[in-house]
Amino acid sequence: DAQVGRVIKHIESMGELDNTIVLVMSDNGASSEGGPKGSFNEMFYFNFIPESLEENIKRIDLLGTPEAHNHYPWGWAWAGNTPFKRWKRETHEGGVTDPLIVHWPKKLAAKGEVRTQYLHSVDVMPTLLELIGIEPPTHIAGVEQQPIEGASFAHTLGDAKAQSKHVTQCYEMLGSRALYHDGWKAVVFHQLPGLPGVPSYDGSDPNISFDVEQWELYHVEKDIAETNDLAREHPEKLQEMIALWWQLAEKQQILPLNNQPGRFGDKRYRQERYEYRPGIGAIPPLVAPLLRNRSFEIFAEVTVPATGVEGAIIAQGSGAGGYAVFVKDKRLHYVHNFLDLYYFSVSAEVDLPVGVHTLRVEFKSTGRFKGEVNLYYDDLPVGSGAIPATVPVFFGVFGLTVGYLRGSSVIRGVEAPFSFTESALQRVIVVPAGRSWRDPQGDERVASATQ
Repeated sequence: DAQVGRVIKHIESMGELDNTIVLVMSDNGASSEGGPKGSFNEMFYFNFIPESLEENIKRIDLLGTPEAHNHYPWGWAWAGNTPFKRWKRETHEGGVTDPLIVHWPKKLAAKGEVRTQYLHSVDVMPTLLELIGIEPPTHIAGVEQQPIEGASFAHTLGDAKAQSKHVTQCYEMLGSRALYHDGWKAVVFHQLPGLPGVPSYDGSDPNISFDVEQWELYHVEKDIAETNDLAREHPEKLQEMIALWWQLAEKQQILPLNNQPGRFGDKRYRQERYEYRPGIGAIPPLVAPLLRNRSFEIFAEVTVPATGVEGAIIAQGSGAGGYAVFVKDKRLHYVHNFLDLYYFSVSAEVDLPVGVHTLRVEFKSTGRFKGEVNLYYDDLPVGSGAIPATVPVFFGVFGLTVGYLRGSSVIRGVEAPFSFTESALQRVIVVPAGRSWRDPQGDERVASATQ
């Protein structure tokens, strides 16, 4: 709310608020990733670390602060989605129904009114194009454009009783599917894989065939909360809608179906060597060097003046978990923050000398989720130590930074941005070695939350 307010105030200060179309929309229903007990650190979920209610209570005063990466439990997710069924990542209304606020004082006579017509997020672009009077081009730079699948809802803004132009919509999310058609909805839930030997939250089988699952049918025009399943009363209608779903799924490139997205990750961005300059924007996790559960080397070219240097060289993650290489108190340090539960550090035993040097961090994997770190000034060994546990699957969505920190600091006792001494860091090179040990089920959890 605060950040939306900043944008609105800026537009208002320009004198353009009355003639600016503002749309505010959520992205999904309330999330279930906090589990039955809630979580002080949501990264536990993605890294298969069991939640501890005692640990949550111990840190209860930190919930909602920058020191926590907390998440509410299932009970609050259900409450947050009331009166709808289920939650984020699923295709019942609890996962896909969201509020949309439209504000345009100069052109919209309606104020404080509610609209109930069906619309989908793909309708936003054609609506804006109609409102501002622009015809979408058929070609851009000689490339033929795909057809716009949405339908404008501009006509409903001035007429609360106008019929929706969006009649049919196909849904799919991690194997769960749904079809909206002319006031009716066919929907089926498909469970995600969980921990081996641990039942899913509702007892359903994540490995069940897509062909034998039982679809539900609702007349959502009159039963938006999906309380009255009409599948037995209208079996022919349900089969028609299921058949239509498959037709649209093929047309819209939804197939093949699967509930294991992490297994098919895009590997095009994986390199054998990465080179970065200080001060670049944060690198998203998808394209950052994959250093989890494998050996690697990090090289930093620095020029140390007589006054010394200090600051972050490279870091990925946040206070909820990650790693960092930095100089502090005239010495090189490597830290691995294990989900804010454990904090492992290796420090140089001698000060960094004046002059031009290449600082090197060498991490040697000694097994799953552990390793040894050696630190060097040029070729001189200056420190070593063991890292008995490393984050197995996910550092979070905060990305990788070079020459500074962003957000909550992965380094305890140091606040962001902790920028490296100006002009003293020339470049940073990252060289992964060997294959990373992967956790397919963990990758699926991450993909389901970040896609």
